[in-house]
Amino acid sequence: MTSKTTVRRRDINVGDTVEFLHRFHYTPAGRVLIYADPSYLHQTRSSSTRYRYEYSVEDHQRLLMRLRDLTDNVSMILSFFPSELYARTLSDWRAREFQAMARGGVRTEKYG
Repeated sequence: MTSKTTVRRRDINVGDTVEFLHRFHYTPAGRVLIYADPSYLHQTRSSSTRYRYEYSVEDHQRLLMRLRDLTDNVSMILSFFPSELYARTLSDWRAREFQAMARGGVRTEKYG
């Protein structure tokens, strides 16, 4: 028995995530998977290292609100450190925690 995997299309986009998520045409795309790994909230970091492209609290709120409004054909994986903002905004999302090595040592990270 042989196994055949077909990759129909994959895109890598660089730019403002929220603008891209507003522009994208989800219905004709079929099933869509989005993996989002924004810079972590400042108050959740154990390291003072900065990202090349930082997100403000308002940027996080804007992203979370857009992700919540995506259509039913979209599956989502979102990486984040636990915080009040994410817990409040994504209270009805299923989330998993795991231990990960970060710049500041082992941390509990979540994805949902």
